Amino acid sequence: LFWRAFKIAYECRSRFASQLVIGASTILIFQVMVNVGMTVGIMPVTGLPLPFLSYGGTAMLTSIVLIALILNAGRRRFQYL
Repeated sequence: LFWRAFKIAYECRSRFASQLVIGASTILIFQVMVNVGMTVGIMPVTGLPLPFLSYGGTAMLTSIVLIALILNAGRRRFQYL
């Protein structure tokens, strides 16, 4: 999923869309890495939600919006904005 997001960012002709995809995917990657670090025990336990698996509605909505932004930029990556 994250490799695909960075591939979309690389192929975007618009600089804004490319930076938007990189930012959205970085947010998701950070949340996953912090949760993996907490599970393994190398990071302190925090209240950061795991994307698409946490119970909270706001966290799920945020993850869906970030993926929607990435997919929209992927659909329009060959157009000039």
